[in-house]
Amino acid sequence: MLRRAASASAITVAIPAHNEGSTVGSVVLKARQFASQVIVVDDGSTDDTAETAALAGAHVIRHARNLGKGMAIRSAWLYAREHEAEAFVLLDGDHQHDPNDIPRLAEPVLSGRADVVLGVRWGKTSGMPMYRRAGKRALDYATAAAARNGMLTDSQSGYRVFSRRAIGSLEPTENGLSIESQMLLEAQEKDLRIEQVNIDAR
Repeated sequence: MLRRAASASAITVAIPAHNEGSTVGSVVLKARQFASQVIVVDDGSTDDTAETAALAGAHVIRHARNLGKGMAIRSAWLYAREHEAEAFVLLDGDHQHDPNDIPRLAEPVLSGRADVVLGVRWGKTSGMPMYRRAGKRALDYATAAAARNGMLTDSQSGYRVFSRRAIGSLEPTENGLSIESQMLLEAQEKDLRIEQVNIDAR
């Protein structure tokens, strides 16, 4: 129990969210078991996303209008950099990602073995709509082709962990979903250590 508490004190979790009031509260509550702080970036939601996240104990950053996932990640990134997060976890607020995986994904960063950990989706992704699977596959292939070793197998997974070194050296700039690929390619260019960990995703 002591070891788990020590690990949690080093972890900051960020959840980009847009109109996820029905799910974000339970995701925040679960994530708080494994982190010292949970941040929700409310990207111009028109529902009660911000209020629900705050009631669940999250620090909420609000965008006045919907700017896209890339900008939500950039807002969270600046917060993590300013507060010198030791292990910075990004995950989605729609129950696609299981917060119980946070310790397993953060371990390579907290042990000093990796700078970036990517949650590679397996198993339950069979429920993903065909058009999303096709788009994901195309972006995965494009990212793998651009990557030096071609070993990145799920470049579009939003479940990932970054070390303090990664937070300080990477500069996410893309506004759309391509920000996922941009961060991985830049991490390779800067010789950051990348690990992949299998996860189930709804």
